[in-house]
Amino acid sequence: MKKYHIHMELINKGITDFTTYNLRKLISLEQDIISGIDNKGNKINNTSVIKEISQLSKHLREVDYLRLLIIYFACYDLNRKDKETLLKSVALDTHRSILVNIEYLDSNLLCDSKKFQRRKEEMSTD
Repeated sequence: MKKYHIHMELINKGITDFTTYNLRKLISLEQDIISGIDNKGNKINNTSVIKEISQLSKHLREVDYLRLLIIYFACYDLNRKDKETLLKSVALDTHRSILVNIEYLDSNLLCDSKKFQRRKEEMSTD
C-alpha cells in the first residue's frame, strides 16, 4: 500500500505541475514553432508566434521560457531588433547569455536576417 501511495503522490505532482505551469499551452506552442504549422494545418506567422510567446511568458517558469526561446531562435531567423526585444524579456542574465551565445554552437544560426524566415522548410501536413 505504501508503494501505491508514492505513485499517487507522483501522479498528483505531475498533474499539478502540468496545470500550474501551463505546460499544455507551452507544448502546443513549441510544436507549432518546430513544425511551422499550427494544429489546424495552417502555416504560422511571426506576429501570432510573438503574441503567444508574450502572453504565455508571464505564466512560465524561467527554465521553460528559456527552452521556448531556444527553440524559437533555432527555428527562425530574426532581425536584430526582434531578437533584442525578446532578449529584454528574459529576467536572468545567465539565460540571456545562453540565448546570445547559442548562435556560436552552429554556424547556421549565425545570421542577422533582414526579414523573418524559417531556417528549414515547414513540416508536411500529410
